[in-house]
Amino acid sequence: MIQQTFGPAYGSGVSVASVTSTSGSTAIGVGSKSIVVTNTGGNSVYVRTGLTGLTAVAGTDYIVLPSSQVSISKPQDHTHIAYVCDTALASSLHIIPGEGF
Repeated sequence: MIQQTFGPAYGSGVSVASVTSTSGSTAIGVGSKSIVVTNTGGNSVYVRTGLTGLTAVAGTDYIVLPSSQVSISKPQDHTHIAYVCDTALASSLHIIPGEGF
């Protein structure tokens, strides 16, 4: 199996300045099979992809550790990413769709 390096969809990245213990979400576009999530803050963030109206759950969804970057595959029809921190904590993210890992 050949793994393709991540090819970002330039111009499609979004920054989330304040991820808190209240779940939020943002559009990431449709059509891409992967996203790269960069946690630019100092606390862990939990994320999940899906359709509009979704929420992330601290402690049970995909964890993105502080000051780290992950590539996540997703169904092409997922248009949003939800994010949340643990109680009383906050962080920030940069998210960009694309293809590959």
